[in-house]
Amino acid sequence: MSGAAGRLWGLLAFFGVSPPRDPQRRARVALLRLAFAECRAVTSLLFGLSTIEGVVGTLQPLMNGLVIGALAGVLHGGLSGPAGGRLRLALAALAAVFAGNLVLPSVTDELGSYLADRVDIVLRSRLMSLMSSPVGIGHVEDAAVQDEVTRAGSIGLFTPGGTVWGLSDLWELRLTTVGCFVLVASFRWWLGAGLLLMWLAVEAGARRQYMDTAKLVYRQTQDLRRSDYIKDAAFSDAVKELRVFGLQAWLLGRFTLHWLDSIREVWKERRRVGQFIWWVVPVAFVGTALGLYVVVDAAAAGDIGIGRVATLVGAVLGMRAIVNYGLHRTRTEYGATAYQPLLDLPERVERFALAAAPSAGTSAGAVGSAGAPSGRVEDGEALAIGFDDVWFRYPGLERDVFKGLTLEIPAGGSFALVGLNGAGKTTLMKLLIRAYEPTSGRITVNGVALAELDPGWWRRQVAAIFQDFVHYPLSARDNVTFGAVAHAADDASLASVAEKAGLSEIVDRLPSGWDTPLSRLFAGGAELSGGQWQRIALARSLFAVHHGAKLLVLDEPTAALDVRAEASLFDRYLDLTRGTTSILISHRFSTVRRAERICVLDAGRVLELGGHDELVAAGGRYADLFGLQAARFADDAAGEPADA
Repeated sequence: MSGAAGRLWGLLAFFGVSPPRDPQRRARVALLRLAFAECRAVTSLLFGLSTIEGVVGTLQPLMNGLVIGALAGVLHGGLSGPAGGRLRLALAALAAVFAGNLVLPSVTDELGSYLADRVDIVLRSRLMSLMSSPVGIGHVEDAAVQDEVTRAGSIGLFTPGGTVWGLSDLWELRLTTVGCFVLVASFRWWLGAGLLLMWLAVEAGARRQYMDTAKLVYRQTQDLRRSDYIKDAAFSDAVKELRVFGLQAWLLGRFTLHWLDSIREVWKERRRVGQFIWWVVPVAFVGTALGLYVVVDAAAAGDIGIGRVATLVGAVLGMRAIVNYGLHRTRTEYGATAYQPLLDLPERVERFALAAAPSAGTSAGAVGSAGAPSGRVEDGEALAIGFDDVWFRYPGLERDVFKGLTLEIPAGGSFALVGLNGAGKTTLMKLLIRAYEPTSGRITVNGVALAELDPGWWRRQVAAIFQDFVHYPLSARDNVTFGAVAHAADDASLASVAEKAGLSEIVDRLPSGWDTPLSRLFAGGAELSGGQWQRIALARSLFAVHHGAKLLVLDEPTAALDVRAEASLFDRYLDLTRGTTSILISHRFSTVRRAERICVLDAGRVLELGGHDELVAAGGRYADLFGLQAARFADDAAGEPADA
């Protein structure tokens, strides 16, 4: 935008007009609409009281003038005459204005704070809904989207909700300025116009300074995020390791480094704001002094009385309200800047989802993901899974993980996926639960394309325990019933799965039983061991099975356990879930030997497929790796050091 156009919009901004494509204007308008939509009564009341507050600000110099004018009359005629009556009325009016100035700011601050919180809660809910609504998780793992999510919602202490609060304050100040302008212009129109233009120019410059600083802070959020992460690490579970390695001083130094890197440019910008003040002060001083001189000169010439002088002096000084921003403008500009990512995120997430979906040239089953789900698998059926010429590449990468993978997983049996790290085991599961869509090819469930099934229905059929399964710092009950949260009140099922998973005695020893928070960060909480958390995860999947899940997935959740413990858990799992389709993933060949079918994946392709005895007899990759790991297990059992 050219300098002249920028100055024009700066003048128009006084009346709430901004450039049509100004992102700040777009954010402010959207936030006002949201406030009226979500909380119309409070928003209307806030702006109504702000209007009254602005009018009261104009009445202050007017009442001062009336009081002083009446007081001058009293000095000549006494209190008993008409002048005394006028003085009493003027004092009463001044007292009312004073009371308004005393009470209204407190009320509008309470309303503004409440409304800001309401708007922020709505926006946080929308952000959570937006990030959780796509079928896949590609947008969650995308760095650019995560940067926008981090920036969205707040800059420092200022949130989008605060923008609505700030706009109400700015509205009040604008009304006060307009009222004072009317008082001055009624005396000398050119004086009012000249002072208004001066303050508008100052306001435009000040507003630009606030906007530039807000945008600069916005751009520094990634460095601030790093410093916040380091700060949080000092109070997290990492404290044990930090002390073992003596990293406290390093942590403090790195925190200071990142924080200074993030704030240094902001300080530089604020110094520029300070330089801006150096020319504002002389201009404002000269303009105001000239205005006061004109008023005093008129009084000396006998054109106006002492009461009018008092009113005009107050009005000349009161016109500066337009730049008396401080916290009001900071709230408005910082909050609007923080809201801008929330305006753009839906389109970004949608584009990402479309980019990750199969193209029109893929096979029919995969294309179904672009339209409404139309397929159907009968409830209660055991599920057979098929991968038909599946190709897949993670967004942004140049290497295909799968190049035409074809695989059948029989219904109702136990199926194991084994292979070295990087073979594609976990990626296969991500495709199966629709965390990602195949680049081409299709995945089927009982012959129906997975992409044609309703995603909500499909995920109710799946119970999965991943290697990094979540330790929710919530109650033991929540940690188990999250397997089928719609049935969280089913205490009979909860007791049954706890017994099967070997969890009952653990829960009985907790301070508050099932209601005990599983974290010492909360009062009355308890910390579980790794093995106890394994049982929680097992119970969670069993609870899902009890309430209809037909596909069970264990993706190396026992990687931290020794071979014996892992084999024991897998055996127990297979016994408890017999008759359902189970998929066990491990890089340990010896722990999945009881699975009915074992698939050896290598570089995203099926290398071998069969039962344990069949694969060992074949003498291929499975047999070699099984023999190596069995030998290591024997060495460990004998107390001898195993080869690396």
